[in-house]
Amino acid sequence: MKQIRICSGCIQMADKIIILPPEIVNKIAAGEVVERPASVVKELAENSLDAGATVVEVEIKDAGKNLIRVIDNGSGMSKEDVLLCTSAHATSKISSVEDLERISTLGFRGEALSSIASVSLLRIITRTEKMDAAVELEIEAGRIKSDKEIGNPKGTTVEVRNLFFNTPARKKFLKSPATEMGHIIHIMEQFALAYPVVQFRLIHQEQELLNLLPVEDKLARVDEVLGGDLAENLCVLSFEERDFKIYGFLSKPNFSRLDRYGQFFFVNKRAIANKSLTHAVFSVYQELLPKERFPVAIVYIDINPRLVDVNVHPTKREIRFQNEKLIHDSLYQAIRNCLLENSLIPEIKEGAGNAAESFKTGEQVTHYSYSGTSQLFQEDAFFSPEISLLRKTPFLQVNNLYILTSDEEGVLIIDQHAASERIIFDVLSRGKETKEIQRLLIPEVIDLGLKESQILKENLEELRKLGFELEEFGKTSFQIKTTPAILSDKNPRQLILDIVSEIQEGGNRVFKLERERLLALIACHSAVKAGDRLDDLQVARLIGDLKNTKFPYTCPHGRPTMIRLGWEELEKKFKRK
Repeated sequence: MKQIRICSGCIQMADKIIILPPEIVNKIAAGEVVERPASVVKELAENSLDAGATVVEVEIKDAGKNLIRVIDNGSGMSKEDVLLCTSAHATSKISSVEDLERISTLGFRGEALSSIASVSLLRIITRTEKMDAAVELEIEAGRIKSDKEIGNPKGTTVEVRNLFFNTPARKKFLKSPATEMGHIIHIMEQFALAYPVVQFRLIHQEQELLNLLPVEDKLARVDEVLGGDLAENLCVLSFEERDFKIYGFLSKPNFSRLDRYGQFFFVNKRAIANKSLTHAVFSVYQELLPKERFPVAIVYIDINPRLVDVNVHPTKREIRFQNEKLIHDSLYQAIRNCLLENSLIPEIKEGAGNAAESFKTGEQVTHYSYSGTSQLFQEDAFFSPEISLLRKTPFLQVNNLYILTSDEEGVLIIDQHAASERIIFDVLSRGKETKEIQRLLIPEVIDLGLKESQILKENLEELRKLGFELEEFGKTSFQIKTTPAILSDKNPRQLILDIVSEIQEGGNRVFKLERERLLALIACHSAVKAGDRLDDLQVARLIGDLKNTKFPYTCPHGRPTMIRLGWEELEKKFKRK
């Protein structure tokens, strides 16, 4: 092979193909498996759990840079096994190609101990139940320095010192101690949630950060790991098919986060990342929460190992299902059912001022009016609301913004704008084509600027599907011939102008809106506005239509349409209890 020189100082191709020496191979492998101290904790704790440990203790110093010690009471290793365990691709968990198709252990690739040993000073102490003494093995940069017998109880202790001492570039890219400890804590949280019957301890700088005793109830472990406030706002997820089972916990819409940190997915007790599962959660919650907030989801999937590929990445975090669509759709259905079976109306409680706070958005409420139509009685409603608002219950409009009424559980306060948005959104989103349209007797002509006309052109097809028939009427002018029937009393020209203006205010990032965003935008600009006075008939229609929407609890932007002040809480306020 000829040498190729591109320019002075550029990388040159070698004259020969060579076999890399073991020390380089091991360091490359270590770069894939051991990204940071948390990676070491993960690999060692996985080995402990695979060994049947019921107690896993992790001791850290300097956020793992100087010491990571993992102690377990598992089955331990014989002297023969411990001498082999740090060799490349040495494993006790698979022995044939067929085993790769039915992996039930967390570890199996035989890379972890070998990779860790190549970039640290490693010490292993292990003993099986049948051994009279434990074996101590000391390894430096992948080479065994000593082995001897010492006294130690059954189980294994793996001590990793001076991580990345021989790869300074890797060490240089480690983050601050607080960041690295954050990753370690998150790994421990994942293990604790996946294995509630195992005791986990985490010690940093000789201070105990975690000591989670074994529990049988997964929700009790969630309470310990993620906090009682969250546990009180979870509903139980359950779904079962022949080859797999989905279960876990989901937060109600009144409890959300600004990030996805509270989303945990476990497949056969393995903490994993999978876009299909994340998307299933997002798909259900996208209308329930503001776009900048995320639900908490702790999802467990028990599945036939033959139906999942865990051998996708060296870290074993990413997996693939044999039938991704089936798992995605099943989780989606399970989440729907879970939310259906639980009350989702935020309650006003003593000391719980954030019940509705989590729904806040930056939405500006301007230029809205009420359609006055009632078209939302759907037999195939997405959710069946638990509110009984069609009874002859008195109601009161307050401040031309809120409607007060009641049900069996307490006083309901309804935001008339949010409720109207939900109603219009549901009508427009029914089916791919909107059949209920209103033809204008005299077409309205709208004349736009060049940029505005381009925005409208990009969205013409989607607007047509919703019931807007617009035709170009010159270079930058358009004729409006029809509108959706639910918007029949709106000024169609002003509505189109508002839509175009709002898209334009978003800057140059996007001209064409996705269907859901366009629907939400139209609903927002067509709904009852704050300050509109509604007569009794309009209020009754609003309440009746809201009850029969797919999801009456939030507007399309995720704000609540209603909150409840329970009778019991009301009695407390008046000192009746």
